[in-house]
Amino acid sequence: METVPNGEIMSDVLMGKEAVELTQKLVNIRSYTGDEKQIAEYIAEYFEKNGIEVEIDQNYNVIATVGSKNQYPLLLLNGHMDTVPVDHNKWNVDPFSGIIHNDYLYGRGAADMKGALASMMVAMKYLKKDERSLEHRVIFTGVVCEEATEGHERERGIVSLIKAGYGAHFAIVGEATNLDISIGHRGRAVFRINVLGKSAHASMPKEGINALIYCSRLFIDYLDSKITQLFNQSDSDRALTLIPVQMEAGTAANVIPGSCTLTLESRFFGEKNLKEVQNFISQCIKKFKRKYKKVDSLNIDWEVIGLREPFLNQTEGKEGFAQVVQEVISKIRPCSFYFNKFYTDAGYIHSLLKIPTVIIGPGDEQMAHKPNECIPVEHLKLASRIYYTICRELPRRVKAQQIGLNIKAAR
Repeated sequence: METVPNGEIMSDVLMGKEAVELTQKLVNIRSYTGDEKQIAEYIAEYFEKNGIEVEIDQNYNVIATVGSKNQYPLLLLNGHMDTVPVDHNKWNVDPFSGIIHNDYLYGRGAADMKGALASMMVAMKYLKKDERSLEHRVIFTGVVCEEATEGHERERGIVSLIKAGYGAHFAIVGEATNLDISIGHRGRAVFRINVLGKSAHASMPKEGINALIYCSRLFIDYLDSKITQLFNQSDSDRALTLIPVQMEAGTAANVIPGSCTLTLESRFFGEKNLKEVQNFISQCIKKFKRKYKKVDSLNIDWEVIGLREPFLNQTEGKEGFAQVVQEVISKIRPCSFYFNKFYTDAGYIHSLLKIPTVIIGPGDEQMAHKPNECIPVEHLKLASRIYYTICRELPRRVKAQQIGLNIKAAR
């Protein structure tokens, strides 16, 4: 490879410069959840211009592949294209400008996660240049609706691709990790408590059973104080949490609410944690029912309305997938293992495909969803090189160290 006077590899310099410029272009494109068509087409056009096989599916997920289809193993680079909305009044800069100030690139999605997307795209471009020497395949998936919280919309992204038959032997998800290696994160459970009373005209309160009042009593008298005692005691990325997030009741200002729902969210690590939360909710409702058992037409139940399993990639042994990734990255910069605080697509990939998965990305996860979101320019310059090097070296090391492959996982 051609070198420059200071000893850097010319391709590394070019890759870093391209990653910064491409991140700016992606930030320029507004891509709120459910509105990813424009950015998907831009990314697909980028791959097409660089001779990379690419397609856009019916949900506007982008799938690009480098390497021959009969080559193994298959390494997945995954990132999401959507972002959360912005409140322009809270930003000091144009959130879609991609402006660089004091060595930080600003804009919605800069850290979460257009910087990683751009870096992966650049890595794919340079892998294409070296395609003849590749002994494996690399697949890039830019997916939609990762920022959606629940239900069908959330599954239009990576879940839909996996159900359609796309797979891999190993996966790297590009969420922000400060370029360290995340090997796991907590699961997420959402619980809904349903309180059913009796509606009536607001002018005749004795004719109704006000579900809003009873739901409030349930929370204040039975849930709130004990939640504080039992949960949310630590800021650890593995702490067990339970918090109220929504209360909904009423149809009009002159109607006594006949129903009310209280939604609680928990972050947990392991089945034992989840059962602890479920038992807590169940016991609180039982005690509440006993106290108000004489109130006619008052019914209470609860249900799980959302559940995502925790993600944990084992790191034991010198030949584990995460250790090999660390060895590769450490040649470029020091890196360590840690756990993400929020849920990522790595959880779906790891649980549905049953393959080793890690999370590596430029930027700080604490910048996600915040006003004046930004990412260090230096991270962008390194990230494309890191992804490229992993894609070049990892499969060879995997074969040499005989790390087990789930051949059925790959398409």
